[in-house]
Amino acid sequence: MPTLNILFGETVDKVSLAIFNDAPINFTTFLNGVALNTYDSGTSASSIGYNIFDESAFDEIRVNAATTSQYVAIGNIAYNRVTDVPEPSTLAIFALGVMGSASRRLKKQP
Repeated sequence: MPTLNILFGETVDKVSLAIFNDAPINFTTFLNGVALNTYDSGTSASSIGYNIFDESAFDEIRVNAATTSQYVAIGNIAYNRVTDVPEPSTLAIFALGVMGSASRRLKKQP
């Protein structure tokens, strides 16, 4: 059974890719080596475009073809990186700290 691994150097949450294959395939998403979700193509096709969305972020996709497969190729890969966004409360606490430091400096000057 042909298997192709796509490793990302960062965590992603959406992948778009084109698969060229001659037998049914499935994808499994992984995060740090732990399997998250599996998606099944259901039919054989010569060229299929896939959009893989996951509820949780992942850093690897494994593409498995059926045992009858002669070939599997992947192309046109595009993905979205997961970026950490600070919470509003964290920004508010930071802003209050900066304002407190600034007001303290202003009070010390004669």
